Amino acid sequence: MGKTILILAHPNLEQSTMNSYLIEELKKEHLNLEIHHIDQLYPTGEIDVAAEKEMLMSADLIMFQFPIFWYNAPHSLRNWLEVMLEKDWAYGANFALTGKKIVLIMTAGGTEATYQYNHSNSRNIENYMYGFYEMFRTVRTDYVDSFYIFESNANLEGDRLPNEYKQYLHFIQEMLTNQST
Repeated sequence: MGKTILILAHPNLEQSTMNSYLIEELKKEHLNLEIHHIDQLYPTGEIDVAAEKEMLMSADLIMFQFPIFWYNAPHSLRNWLEVMLEKDWAYGANFALTGKKIVLIMTAGGTEATYQYNHSNSRNIENYMYGFYEMFRTVRTDYVDSFYIFESNANLEGDRLPNEYKQYLHFIQEMLTNQST
């Protein structure tokens, strides 16, 4: 089984009940998975490009986990992608990430219904992520799947967090299993 990196982008992880719970519980699993929190590593946005390239090249599966902010990823992830997917390394004269498998894991404050056609949002959630799919296609990576948690700020009492975690963990384990086959 190859190396898996989970690139976490969350500017306020300690204030996010859902995401902090998911990550803290995931750390206890001892999976073949490295969690790479870019907001913690690069609080000023100055990225160590050489170190990040080395990390990306060592991975077979790259998961991106982030909250959806205004129908997009947080600034830290957008900045990281702009810096890292540079011409003649990620595309152009060279396609360094060719064949790397990509997974998106996202949390959204809205309900699942709000991310459907004919609702308050004019598109479904997959349409909002279209730019990611095109970007990954352009750099010749293999987009595998996405996992969403809706209403990530609401109804967090009782069994909600453990139940969401079970589904999240199952998805990650499935991605890790599929990677090794």
